[in-house]
Amino acid sequence: MTVELAIRPAETIRYKRKAHKKSRLGCRNCKLRRIKCDETRPSCNKCVDFGVLCNRDQSVGDLQPLGAQGSAIGFITSQKEFKTADPTANRMMIRMISENLEQGRVKDPSQRSYANCKVVGFGQGDFERLQRFQCRVIETTGPLVATRVWQKLTIGMASAHPFLMHLVQTLTLVHDRYIQPDVGRNPRLIMLERYHSVEAAAIMQQKLSNPLRDEDRDALWGAAFLLGIIAAGSIEVTDPEDAWPFRPSSPSDLEWIRMSSGKKAIYDLVQPFREGSVYSGLQTMFNQHAPQYETKNRTMFNFVYPSMVKLCDLDDEDLDIENSNPYHSAIHNLAPLLDNEISDATLVPYLSYVGFMEEAFTQLLDVKDPRAMLILAYWFSKVCHGRWWIARRASIEGRAICIYLTRFYSNWTEIQHLLWFPKSNLGMLD
Repeated sequence: MTVELAIRPAETIRYKRKAHKKSRLGCRNCKLRRIKCDETRPSCNKCVDFGVLCNRDQSVGDLQPLGAQGSAIGFITSQKEFKTADPTANRMMIRMISENLEQGRVKDPSQRSYANCKVVGFGQGDFERLQRFQCRVIETTGPLVATRVWQKLTIGMASAHPFLMHLVQTLTLVHDRYIQPDVGRNPRLIMLERYHSVEAAAIMQQKLSNPLRDEDRDALWGAAFLLGIIAAGSIEVTDPEDAWPFRPSSPSDLEWIRMSSGKKAIYDLVQPFREGSVYSGLQTMFNQHAPQYETKNRTMFNFVYPSMVKLCDLDDEDLDIENSNPYHSAIHNLAPLLDNEISDATLVPYLSYVGFMEEAFTQLLDVKDPRAMLILAYWFSKVCHGRWWIARRASIEGRAICIYLTRFYSNWTEIQHLLWFPKSNLGMLD
């Protein structure tokens, strides 16, 4: 989506949809495009005219472009395929996506949070970012067993749901900036990243403020997943002493944590593992690949856990019981991670840790409570060796917490004693 900066009057445009008889036996492509299917067999005329493979058959994916012989082109899944892709197929894909995104865009400027941006259309640069997301970025988002599934699903959904496409573009720009910091400082790319993120937020807000449509459920869960990654991966500083908790307090300091917690609300709303969901098989996959935690050699658990429990005024015998102490669940959920390294097999429980943080504990972090920050530093010191989008934040803010606690709580013996573990994992000890 090429973006031009242009000031324009905020005119409210009213669109009235023509009355029509609903198609009950139409294909999914026409439903996604919000047009009436003519139900012609074996391929409806609307799909043929649009250049996609009609998918009344459940085995055919959504919005699959047609090749020269009427077969599905499909989405590119490797860099090699991208380099050898048919230019005609690429142009067809660009046209298809551009039309879909224009249909789904928030038309009323008063409802858009970036009204000074004029959308010219989905262009070659956007398509190349889409391919980078498919070939490179998506494999860095989560455990491999899940990314293989997402690789097959996300692009098709993004092509039909503009808010998800905007987030795909945003995350790719964030990742580009991560691997090429100099290129990432380009003002045009910074503006483009901001445009896509606020446009996605505007469309999602509109979706969530209206009755939920079944066809939006899976895309909204995909969007919530990408939003969590974007929030965690967007950290602008490189020096720990310029990072939280050193910098002056701001409402955005812990936005990435609250974004992860907010995914629970989306989860409850869309029920992503419900029957019929494109994600329904993932829950079984996660269960089959559940990590086997080390229980025999609990060196760090035995060293750290009793001291942490004492520091936070908890009763060791009550940790498996509901407790009003704000540190309770944070320590209880951290305990099984202490003697296990982050890996593809353990990625889900490590990343889920933040999503299960209670608001009372997050509020302690807001006021820079030393015990809460120490607990977070422990988690940071484990995930700093994980996926790029959390590892960079964990390394910078984890070290910042350790320096902060060393400097301002030097007389708190128990905290100084417990800082050894995160400092060691974060490479801060000589």
